[in-house]
Amino acid sequence: MQPKIKIVRSLMTALSLFTQKEKEEAIVHINQAWKKIQHLSNTVSNIRLQGRVNACYLLLHYLAGEEVSNIVIDKRYDKDDHLVIQFLQHLSTCKKSKICLDDLFELESLLEQVKSVFYRQYLTLLLNRQRYVLQPQRAIEEITQLYEVSNLDDVKQQCAASLQLWERKEEI
Repeated sequence: MQPKIKIVRSLMTALSLFTQKEKEEAIVHINQAWKKIQHLSNTVSNIRLQGRVNACYLLLHYLAGEEVSNIVIDKRYDKDDHLVIQFLQHLSTCKKSKICLDDLFELESLLEQVKSVFYRQYLTLLLNRQRYVLQPQRAIEEITQLYEVSNLDDVKQQCAASLQLWERKEEI
């Protein structure tokens, strides 16, 4: 099997596992993809794939509450990869408690700029997580509208339960 196919497979497996709340296993796969990408030659398609892997690496580690290492952004990365990596590197320099409303607005703006369906899905996940931390009432209202739930207590419990899934780092 070609290295590129293995890398893409590792990437997709990681994302699939992450959506199933298998964070540790997802991180293993994304780390494998990240190591494999470093051995590919510097062709344009490899550079673009490298950008995608690096962005996914940062995103999954950040969502899992893991430390995020700095990644150098290559000028040849796809625009979406470039924007996502830049934003995640900015977030990773903040402590979780210091993420502010400005970051939330910047994330909303980023979501409007990226074209990739893939990034839109994962950035929405990140946005909803941050929104609930910073603006619980707004998140509750949006979830109420989205799922057409009339009982606000059920929505609050849903929000709190989903937030607890992402707060693993604070438990350790």
